[in-house]
Amino acid sequence: MNKKTLVISIDALISDDIPLLETLPNLGSIVKGAAQVRDIECIYPTLTYPCHVSIMTGCYPDKHNIVHNERLQVNVPKPQWNWWYKDIRVKTMLDYAKAAGLSTATVTWPVMAGSVADYNIAEIWAPTIHDDPTDICTQANSPAVAEIFERNKGRLKWMLTPEFDNYAEHCGAEIIETFQPDLMFIHFSYVDHQRHQNGVKGEKVNEALRFVDDKIGTLIAALNRQNLLDKTNIVILGDHGQINVSHLFNLNKLFYDRGLIDVDEQGKITGWRMYAQSCAFSAHIHLGPAM
Repeated sequence: MNKKTLVISIDALISDDIPLLETLPNLGSIVKGAAQVRDIECIYPTLTYPCHVSIMTGCYPDKHNIVHNERLQVNVPKPQWNWWYKDIRVKTMLDYAKAAGLSTATVTWPVMAGSVADYNIAEIWAPTIHDDPTDICTQANSPAVAEIFERNKGRLKWMLTPEFDNYAEHCGAEIIETFQPDLMFIHFSYVDHQRHQNGVKGEKVNEALRFVDDKIGTLIAALNRQNLLDKTNIVILGDHGQINVSHLFNLNKLFYDRGLIDVDEQGKITGWRMYAQSCAFSAHIHLGPAM
């Protein structure tokens, strides 16, 4: 039997985390005996969605077309994210695997909504925390996992973690046990969210790493029940690091002061010749006129 592959992305995992990973009950058994590549140079922009598409395609964002987590939607407090697979302009590992006759699965991996994976649980969420996610997830997921989604959708709490990772954990384990895909990708985001809220290092981050270790333990148990653990190559990776922030400034206020952005009496933008879209430790500068 050919080897299977399970790729696990721990969002915002960095090389400095490896000593802790080596002490954990599940990741420790993987990391200690693994080949390691540390301190890689990331793509620009170092945002989750462009990074994950680069991992999936081997291309830089100027080729694959996903250059930001969010779409540019001026005056929208919570813009839509770049969820949809159709927006990727190059082939992915899923395309190549399927061409080789391999079965594929993706679980909460960014930009996989409507993907070609045989078993796809998309990373996507309803417009607000109060909305039922069923409709949008049904559009984004593959038909083969409809029952798995239905059993697990109650674990979701919009886009919030740790609930989203609990959802990924259980959906991923069910896919392993039900379908035994040849190539599977799964994404956990809790570590990233904790670093955003609490800084690059600290006990909250360590707790999040232990939490994800528990999720990975569930996947390992599912592989064991199917006698697949020894037949599976497990890849653990991160997508980007983070930097502690002490000061923020608003480029769009500067553009407004220079007459490049127009607003009404309520402060709503009515037109712009130049607009800054925040992009981690940088910004994308869009030139108008546009609205």
